[in-house]
Amino acid sequence: MPQSTAKGEYMPIRSGPTTRILVVCTANVIRSPFVAALLRTRLHPTPAGPVVVTSAGVSARFGTSVEAQLLEVARVYGLDLSAHRAERLVEPALEGQTVILCAERRHRRAVLRMRPDLVSTVFTVREFGRLLEAVREARLSPTDWPSLVAAAASLRTKDRHVAEGDDGIVDPVSRPPSVWQAFERQSVQAVSSILASGNALPGRLADGGPGGVSGGTGAVVSGLRRALAGSGAAGVDARGTGPSLVVASRAEPGDGATGAPPPVTRREYRRTITANGRRR
Repeated sequence: MPQSTAKGEYMPIRSGPTTRILVVCTANVIRSPFVAALLRTRLHPTPAGPVVVTSAGVSARFGTSVEAQLLEVARVYGLDLSAHRAERLVEPALEGQTVILCAERRHRRAVLRMRPDLVSTVFTVREFGRLLEAVREARLSPTDWPSLVAAAASLRTKDRHVAEGDDGIVDPVSRPPSVWQAFERQSVQAVSSILASGNALPGRLADGGPGGVSGGTGAVVSGLRRALAGSGAAGVDARGTGPSLVVASRAEPGDGATGAPPPVTRREYRRTITANGRRR
């Protein structure tokens, strides 16, 4: 259990030079590579070391390329996922991860079946983003990534009455454009909340400013800032802290005010697998 001081500062549950974030979905060809790439290119290194972001799928076929439609979505955010190849989630990959972020609750359950002891560091992507917003509202003061994760876990008991659909990122494979838009919106909004907390952690880096960037990652972020400034698609704010992403400007889904996609039945899921010749 995380320990807190009288000032509400959460002490880290582990320490190490590298922050490691693993993003998990089903096939590792849409949701987890997209979320991982957004985090990888926009999270600042910490004073203790770099932030390493990887992804995997619980039912992935090794070596599979991302879905073609994802390439187009990713380009809007300055990402090139053409070289990505799917990795299947195996238990050794869970070792040493600072936090594990899952596309849906079923992926979280799959992770915990492998490693029940990681319960305090496994979240869905949207759940983690929401909990980090609660950490900021509670004026807690995490000092590094492990203590940030511990603070989020400590608030989970107050966040239990959330519908499963509000915790998951919808799988858009073989679905209409409205569902792809929902996938994009859910992913970007959750990542934006994570960036707001991760990039606001205290510490002075090579550029001499709080939460600044240095080295190769700094060059990536600076390049994205120049390339995407004023594009209306995605950007890094001038200070390098706070929400760094906005959903690309495009028409909202046409299936209702919330844009919620229709549910997928088990029969439809199996039909999609058969039609595509592979699992999602």
